[in-house]
Amino acid sequence: RLNSSIKIIMNELFGEDNFRNEIIWKRSQNISSGDKKFRHSTDSIIYFTKSKNSYFNLLYNEFDEKYLEPYKFEDKNGKYRHAPLMVSGKRNGETGKPWKGIDPNKFGRNGMHWVTIHKNLDKFENEKKIYWTKNGQPLLKYYLHETKGKPITDLWDDINLISATGNESLNYPTQKPLKLLERIVLSTTKENDLIADFFAGSGTTAEIAEKLNRKWICSDLGKFSIHTCRKRMISVQRELKANNKNWRAFEILNLGKYQRQHYIYDG
Repeated sequence: RLNSSIKIIMNELFGEDNFRNEIIWKRSQNISSGDKKFRHSTDSIIYFTKSKNSYFNLLYNEFDEKYLEPYKFEDKNGKYRHAPLMVSGKRNGETGKPWKGIDPNKFGRNGMHWVTIHKNLDKFENEKKIYWTKNGQPLLKYYLHETKGKPITDLWDDINLISATGNESLNYPTQKPLKLLERIVLSTTKENDLIADFFAGSGTTAEIAEKLNRKWICSDLGKFSIHTCRKRMISVQRELKANNKNWRAFEILNLGKYQRQHYIYDG
């Protein structure tokens, strides 16, 4: 409901040019029927950066059957699919000029151009990675072993909410799955980077940052949140120590009065 308002605020803070994605997280697979409206089953993650020079690491999921379907050809080097070496549109540079006697402008309704320069096309040819069709059009043999997996898109439908009876649950109302924060941290930060979460909640961000060797600062107005984070991070320290991994001390700073209602609520 507030996505549009949040995006307007972030446009002012970071600049419209630094907007990267609105990621849709399908957080529940079991949805009951709604009352005069579609049932809400997703959350949005608004992704901005401070500049165009920001770090980004594209992540991959394991192959699924649908992704593997195009890899129906095979030779001594393994399974492969055909990938086009020409795409729509004319170009005036090298990619628009003939290669091996083939003029890309003669293909397609409005002409085409090579996906790369002639030097790279020669390299593909020398490596025997080109398949020639009956009409003389070259296609690239794209081998399965050369791909890292299925690239993760802006639709995250493989991370479910935490089960109330699962081992990960801390019985905190806004707790997010570890896998969700792990994906965010791995895709946008490097080791020893500093991560800040100003609405720490149950401390999922702090746990993932610590386990992935990132520095972290977390804050929250709720005393129950700070109590939960502290207890959680002590458990993380013990887990890392038991596995002979590096673990670090952390400091708790009280900078003012906390909200008290959740802490004193007896249920």
